[in-house]
Amino acid sequence: MKKYLKKFKWGPILFGIVAIEESHPFSMSFPTYTRGVLLSEKARIIMIVAGLLCIIYGIFSQKTNNELQEATICPKCQTPFGVGLGLGVKKDFQHEFCPQCKVKLEPLNGFYKRHPELKNAEINTSIEETKE
Repeated sequence: MKKYLKKFKWGPILFGIVAIEESHPFSMSFPTYTRGVLLSEKARIIMIVAGLLCIIYGIFSQKTNNELQEATICPKCQTPFGVGLGLGVKKDFQHEFCPQCKVKLEPLNGFYKRHPELKNAEINTSIEETKE
């Protein structure tokens, strides 16, 4: 059940429901006020259509975070890939090898448990290297 509930974007769905509810769609002859302003019949119809579009968008739009690859790291140069701010590489174009070292990438999750010798390794941060 939770798997199906996570597929929807609930913000647009709730906004659409509120927009439709505030337009009072089932009583078009009844005058409707929003913040003290009388809504015309045309404005109410626009609110209903906008609410329906928001609901449709919330149901049928895909979440993009599922399309990103898992975070990986190069065991030789320890460069992470697909990490931070959701800027990962899409799964279709997932890289298997480090572009610099040509070594097969490993999942970042649990990397230092598998390689405890690299956990305390010093990283060379000399001034000459950082100037380049």
